[in-house]
Amino acid sequence: MDSRSQEEVPGEQSDRCAGDGGRRQAVPPVRPVYRADVGALSRSLARAFVSDPVSAYLFPGAKRRRRRLERYFRFQLKTAFLDKGVCYTTDDLTSAALFMPPQELARPTIHDVVSQLPAIFVLGRSLSRAMRLVQLLDLHHPKGPHYYLATIGTVPEAQSKGLGAAVMAPVLRRCDDSRTPAYLEASTERSVAFYERYGFEVRRRVTIPGTDVRLWLMWREPPQERYASRMEETRGSELGPAAPE
Repeated sequence: MDSRSQEEVPGEQSDRCAGDGGRRQAVPPVRPVYRADVGALSRSLARAFVSDPVSAYLFPGAKRRRRRLERYFRFQLKTAFLDKGVCYTTDDLTSAALFMPPQELARPTIHDVVSQLPAIFVLGRSLSRAMRLVQLLDLHHPKGPHYYLATIGTVPEAQSKGLGAAVMAPVLRRCDDSRTPAYLEASTERSVAFYERYGFEVRRRVTIPGTDVRLWLMWREPPQERYASRMEETRGSELGPAAPE
């Protein structure tokens, strides 16, 4: 499984607490992910992803899926995200967002390739499924500089508390300050609505070949660029179609 954006977010549809009269719920502070967090955070992400459609595609056996996801996330954190990513979590490690910055999305080096070889053993019999998924995602991945929200997850009992928004916020602020786009792949319609609240827009829908598992490819322009793009669309609709020559 190529770390992709976690649609954990059934529980991140609202940052308000049910029955609180609309008052905004207090969200715990977030901090960077450290090496000492790897074990506990891998367990939390495995719990967050265990019912995800793409996780079910990669690891069809429900009984062993959580354990295999935990191994996978531990591997990804150690070999990629801790050294190259921009990652934030809550203090209790119940929610996390793992981004790759623009400079790490360039063509992989020999070192990058070699460091990923142990994934063969982590994925086991799921390797061929993972390769099909990676090929599909690579085919449609944007080429220009951007932050890639590869994974976001919240344990089930901590959802609906605004944690997903909180762990995304530091990098989205960085995107806005540097006027850099962001990109993710969502795997449920419900999560699409969540990401749209934070400026992401669906650019394309794809289906994993041979399955009914869908992915929504979403792009987020910095605020000023989003405004300019919408103004252009509005101006075009006001002018109407071009006259024939």
